[in-house]
Amino acid sequence: MQKHSKQIMTHEPAEEEIHLRDYIKVIRKRLNTVVIFFILTFTVVLIATLAATPIYQAGAKVLIKKSQDSSLDSTGGYYSRFDPSFEGTQVELIKSYNVASRVVKALALVNTTEQIIVTSWLSPVKSFILALLPTSTVKTGSPTAASEQISDEDLLAYEIMESITVSPIRNSQIFKISYHHPDPVIAQKVVNATAKAYMDEVLEMKMASVGYTLQWMTEKAAEEMRKLETSEKAMQQYMADSKIVTLQNKIAVLPEKLSDFSSKLSEAVTKQNKAAIIYNKVLKAGNNFDKIDAILDISANTPLLQTLTQQLLDTKQKYTELSKRYGPKHPKMININGEITSLTQTLESEKEKELQRRIKLLKSKTEVGVSQVANLQQIVDQTKKEAQRFNQKMIQYGMLQRDVEINRALYQSLLTQIKEKKVTEQTSNINIWIIEEAKNPRNPASPKKARNLLLGIILGLFGGIGLAFFIEYLDNTIGSPDEAESRLGVSVLGVIDQFRNDEFDPEKGTMASEFSSFSESFKSIRTAILLSAADQPPKKIVITSMLPQEGKTTTTVNLARTFAQTEYKVLIIDGDLRKPRIHKIFATDNSTGLSTYLAGVEGDKIIHKVKEENNLFIIPSGPIPPNPSELLVSDKFKALLTGLEEKFDFIFIDSAPLFSATETLLLGQAAEGTLMVAKAGKSTYEILTSGFRSLNESGAHPLGLVINALNRKRSGYGYGSYYGGRYYKYSAYYTPGQNGN
Repeated sequence: MQKHSKQIMTHEPAEEEIHLRDYIKVIRKRLNTVVIFFILTFTVVLIATLAATPIYQAGAKVLIKKSQDSSLDSTGGYYSRFDPSFEGTQVELIKSYNVASRVVKALALVNTTEQIIVTSWLSPVKSFILALLPTSTVKTGSPTAASEQISDEDLLAYEIMESITVSPIRNSQIFKISYHHPDPVIAQKVVNATAKAYMDEVLEMKMASVGYTLQWMTEKAAEEMRKLETSEKAMQQYMADSKIVTLQNKIAVLPEKLSDFSSKLSEAVTKQNKAAIIYNKVLKAGNNFDKIDAILDISANTPLLQTLTQQLLDTKQKYTELSKRYGPKHPKMININGEITSLTQTLESEKEKELQRRIKLLKSKTEVGVSQVANLQQIVDQTKKEAQRFNQKMIQYGMLQRDVEINRALYQSLLTQIKEKKVTEQTSNINIWIIEEAKNPRNPASPKKARNLLLGIILGLFGGIGLAFFIEYLDNTIGSPDEAESRLGVSVLGVIDQFRNDEFDPEKGTMASEFSSFSESFKSIRTAILLSAADQPPKKIVITSMLPQEGKTTTTVNLARTFAQTEYKVLIIDGDLRKPRIHKIFATDNSTGLSTYLAGVEGDKIIHKVKEENNLFIIPSGPIPPNPSELLVSDKFKALLTGLEEKFDFIFIDSAPLFSATETLLLGQAAEGTLMVAKAGKSTYEILTSGFRSLNESGAHPLGLVINALNRKRSGYGYGSYYGGRYYKYSAYYTPGQNGN
């Protein structure tokens, strides 16, 4: 039995794969949370949707085409095609105060009964929040930020500025202007008036710009015309004084001629220097043909020498092949030696001749190069002097000519621009068209009831599921048996369901109905205990819990009755010497009992037969002692258990909660097994893990765990799925131990 108990505590919890059914189990367990969250969310969305004022949206489409306006700096006009901020500029212009003010005046909103300012059910909340904010945080330019009194016209203009929306249509030059309002007619009028006001504003800006530009250009053109006349007269006078007319042909000839001669001189100097360097190297080499050949590469560039060299190499190769078959005095060897000698002499002679010829040729090239460089240098010097004399006259001429050309270009450009601006002013082409006017909207744009309700359903459902999983993540109390075995690494011997106590006394449950679901729970525990060891089941069993009010005493009484019903002789010992309850359940005198026996005050007549129940006996706790731990650790208690073991088949010891009493560990050491009772939804896995660790370290032998007060529906743990067989349908619920230990 002891060996089996150790095995229960030493095996590690298995790493289990999470399946879909685990998620479904969590949802079933937290179904109330999901439903409540769903109902609250959907109700809020429904109320907000139904309470919202229907808002109608009217929209108009405006084509704003980018035009090119050639100006003096050629950077583009008002609508530059390459302006990266064009779209943002137009949006801000449409939503500007000037445009909004034009709309107010065009529709005469101040003098009509049409209300532009929209108040919603959130307006009081918004006003309250704005009142709490510091003054510096209020948006500048809005009516709330103004310290002075604002006119009705400005107030309406600000409202239109805030409510109008402008969105560029992608991959086009079309802008959509939209406006929302509870009255569809007002929405339509404001949008169309905004588009028209925008066109008028741009037209006025453009006309003002064109008028100012024309005035400036006219004044500038007169000034440039006077400058042009003055510069032309100065150039003509200088040409007459310097006779520039006769020298016009030399303007391009002299620079070209000087450049050509300079290029030829540079090329001749390079060739002459190269020839001189090579010639000096050849002179330093003397008669060393190998050095001269390395400099001039004579052998590679002379066909005769190449031929003789190749013949000599072939003959030497032939000599090498014959030497492998014949001796040096063989006629063939003698002949081949003669050929090698003759070819060598011929090659040397030809090299000498070619060397002398090359040296003479190199010397001649060097001398010719020196003469050619001298001639070209003289020509270049003469050309430079002639160009310098001409340039002195052309510098002043060029300055005067540039002044004339610049003044003429500016003057002509100004005349062209003046003509273009006058045409623009006459045609008033502003490149803005209203391609689609706003229509009277038939259906409100918001609230979208179907979409809002669908979002409410989705948000409520998935939010509730998410909240359920979050609560499940935070919930660390004991739950289903499968989870308990996985996380604690111990066997769950049984599950006791949750009941109501209005028509049911749990402390007499197994006695009242032998075939009730409550009795079947304890029969399952009894079976698990009887099968817990191969040889024989434990006879002395301590029943405890980690905390009070978890049902250990109720479990002890009903489990003992279940064993007694199978003709076992069973004894219940009330080992809870701090808060005993066994004597109250069986209505027995508690003036004598375990404490008096261990203290030596009374004799051994402390066993009481339970009335009307066969095979069931009890030993009450007796008066509460000041030192329960010292009594239970005494040899007299061990001797008592040894003597009782011979008289009874099973002994159940109801101990104090393990978390608050150390004597429970002492009882566990004296017994053959310890049964832990945990209350579902109350006992945490941390405290149970600590309790089983304490039992194991103290030498006690934990048999397993009994889960008490399990709400199967709430925990997602179905009927008939554990320990073979609780298939009963429950109509009343009770939590064992809710009124006691």
